[in-house]
Amino acid sequence: MKYNIMLKALSTPFKAYAPGKAPVKCPAGFSTYYGADRVPPQILRHLARSYRRVFAEPPWNEEWKVEEVEEKIIRELEYPSCLAVMEGNNEWRVGGFSWGAVVPAAEAARRTQEAHKLDDHKAQEVLRRRLEATFRGDKVYFLDEVAILRDFRGGMSPIQFLVRPSLEVAVDEGAVEGIGWTSWDSKIAPLSLYLGFSTLVAEVKGLAFLYNPDIRPLLKIAQNVNGQVLERLVRSATRLARKVA
Repeated sequence: MKYNIMLKALSTPFKAYAPGKAPVKCPAGFSTYYGADRVPPQILRHLARSYRRVFAEPPWNEEWKVEEVEEKIIRELEYPSCLAVMEGNNEWRVGGFSWGAVVPAAEAARRTQEAHKLDDHKAQEVLRRRLEATFRGDKVYFLDEVAILRDFRGGMSPIQFLVRPSLEVAVDEGAVEGIGWTSWDSKIAPLSLYLGFSTLVAEVKGLAFLYNPDIRPLLKIAQNVNGQVLERLVRSATRLARKVA
């Protein structure tokens, strides 16, 4: 919980804004789509290719068909949701992506099982019990995916402008709590902690499901602080966390 306390303290001078109204404007090269029906077919296809590439690499080592990824994206954008993509190059048109949705807490376990193809009954029950014991409200923000292809990584700004749109949708819809997932072997795992997803709900089949009790401080920082300042804040938070650990 240390990271959540620090985020709350750092966000105190700022306010939250409605979607698209943040003082720190999204730079060129990022596009946002609200709901599956707003995603152009060509963007969906390029996104699916990039997804396959990212998750074929360690530590995931997953095999996906493009059509499977497209179906997954469309299914997960059924709720109040948002997809953000970052431009890549001629070979990889989508260099980075993130999507998230506001989900009724009662449907959280089923949605998680579908998203991660958890067909083991024992694993399903563990996750269901842990999620039900964790959530306090009736709506939950799912940070489903955030990834950047190796060729386009660098700095905090890409992550900031990929994650921020779905956070805006979530808070605008009245969601406070958030859930995300990672592998401890992933390079993005420490970032999940810095973003406030620092309470472990459960570990199932190599996946760590992480809870953020209040996503609003993260949103306020993402809307009011540019990437360079954000990187300094992360470094400061890391040093402070080590001191108090």
